[in-house]
Amino acid sequence: MAGVRRPLLHPGPRTLRTAAWIAERLAGTIDLPQVLSPEALRVLAGVTYLGSPAKAERELGFTTRPFVEGMEQTLEHELRELQRARVRR
Repeated sequence: MAGVRRPLLHPGPRTLRTAAWIAERLAGTIDLPQVLSPEALRVLAGVTYLGSPAKAERELGFTTRPFVEGMEQTLEHELRELQRARVRR
């Protein structure tokens, strides 16, 4: 969808969870880039936080949209923001 090539390496969840464990122990001693933060590595490993939208639907009128529609809109937005950031440089 984004027109970006897929990565050459795709480590599995176990490898990413181990890397998150190691990054957590190194966090106080070395400055890690955000993409290697323990939280980022756990997200890449597939750790998710699930919940129900029932309260938001009931109290705020929140509605969901199909995944593909939401992903397309998110990618379009992020690519526009990336383009703006490049123009500002």
